[in-house]
Amino acid sequence: MIKHLSEELLVKIFSFISPLELIDQVGLVCKRWRKVSCDSKVWATLDLYHHHNIRESQVRRMVRLHPHPTRLILRYRHDLSDRTFVWCFFHLKHLRTLDLSHCRQVNPRIISAIVQFCKNLRHLNVDGCPGFDNECLLILTGCRKLRHLSFSECETITDFGVNAMASFLPKLDSVLCDGVLALHDEFIQTMIIKKCDTITDLQLDGGNLTDEGVEMISEVRGIYNTFLLNDS
Repeated sequence: MIKHLSEELLVKIFSFISPLELIDQVGLVCKRWRKVSCDSKVWATLDLYHHHNIRESQVRRMVRLHPHPTRLILRYRHDLSDRTFVWCFFHLKHLRTLDLSHCRQVNPRIISAIVQFCKNLRHLNVDGCPGFDNECLLILTGCRKLRHLSFSECETITDFGVNAMASFLPKLDSVLCDGVLALHDEFIQTMIIKKCDTITDLQLDGGNLTDEGVEMISEVRGIYNTFLLNDS
């Protein structure tokens, strides 16, 4: 019965199988399964968060064999070294979506590697990364195709870093930064003056905004999705 399944259906089935099983088991069943298991659609997403048992050496092995994922999830992967992060970015040049949320390894060197090697990146999530600071934002301005940036709970970010982000990321249309308490009305002014023609999605902590800042947000027609999160 299984041998009569179309390749399209096999691709869908294989996409739910862990990367290690694809390489070490599925691909060894027969020539047809090996061919399908290497299909770029099967490897479109490399999820190392839900498959957290994959060790560092195994990560390098699968990236070497399958360097074409467009989506990489490294959330909470504290066990991987900076060197492996950079190595992955160097080989995964087709990445469009990268999730590094809650990774302690994120620092200016890591962001520099992303800018240098991931030229097609559109979505970046660095939520909860303690090392993501104003310097990282400045470096990230070299990622010119970036459309979505989420840096919620990155508490060292200030208006200075956001000014650079708004000035040099021309395609940015979504910014999620709730929990970044150091942002003030200047942040809103910058986003409105420099990004009002592209920004459509804005989520931030409103704790340090004045009534004037909130009013400025309400007057921007292009922003269709806005959340002000203020626990006070």
